[in-house]
Amino acid sequence: MKTLVLSILMCLLALPVIAQSKRGMHYTDGTWTAPTTQSALEVTRSGDRNTVYAVAVLRQTFNKHDATELDAFADELVKLFLEGDYAQSAAAASALVLAGTQHGEGTPYTKSPELSMRIYEELRGTDVILAWRALSSAFRANGEVLVRDLFHNSPKPNEACNPSMRVDNKTRCPYNHDPRCAAGHVLAYNSMEDSPLVRPLPTDPTPDDIFPYCNGWVKDGNKWPRIVF
Repeated sequence: MKTLVLSILMCLLALPVIAQSKRGMHYTDGTWTAPTTQSALEVTRSGDRNTVYAVAVLRQTFNKHDATELDAFADELVKLFLEGDYAQSAAAASALVLAGTQHGEGTPYTKSPELSMRIYEELRGTDVILAWRALSSAFRANGEVLVRDLFHNSPKPNEACNPSMRVDNKTRCPYNHDPRCAAGHVLAYNSMEDSPLVRPLPTDPTPDDIFPYCNGWVKDGNKWPRIVF
């Protein structure tokens, strides 16, 4: 009982501090301060999955930043995405996505989709998993037009995937990561959601269009496997 009472008292004492706080601010020596490009980058580099500081900087939630400074900070996130470990890459990807969406405090960072597409182009020939993550990030960061353009402007593989074309006996065809298939996956998965992130268009590919042709997948009853590469 004493422990419970003490815990309640500690929570009550913390209420004034919590009330004064804002999501995305640092709390140091009893003071809330807005993140700087440097402090936000340090947190992201640390492997901490908390991306609120980087997002606050890119969306200029608390302070305005010179465009050059902001773009340099975004370039550092791109570098972390490309060269960092898994935690750093995931944090950088999340920051770019959340900074580019129309939702949230501050102003969307409009270059987020283009940066994610740049990452995709750099990685698609060497790291298909990270490349797909970048393409998905571009889509979720308000860049659905870019992903749709990639799909419609990329040539379709000459023939559909079949078991003899699979790599190492896995359901991964040699070309299921080419631009058309990769973009098609993003659009097809979006159409499968009960509440899709972006309203599907009649011209968007469906799972029936993509999964058999690009992966050689077979429906399990009326359902497609929810596997991302």
